[in-house]
Amino acid sequence: MAAREKFAVVYANTPAEMEQQGIYIVNEKQLTEEQKLFCRDYFFRVISPLLIPLMVRKSMQLPFFER
Repeated sequence: MAAREKFAVVYANTPAEMEQQGIYIVNEKQLTEEQKLFCRDYFFRVISPLLIPLMVRKSMQLPFFER
């Protein structure tokens, strides 16, 4: 089985396994206003400072990416 196929199988099973542990994936429309404020604040305080812009050109060969 190729790495891509293994990933697909694991990824497909992950949400159900997470729910068995009480962990749920939600989208932004399912959050309360308080949760939205928390997420926005957390993103700007913790995540945003760690992000680095990356310029990608068609001519660049990226590792592990198939075209």
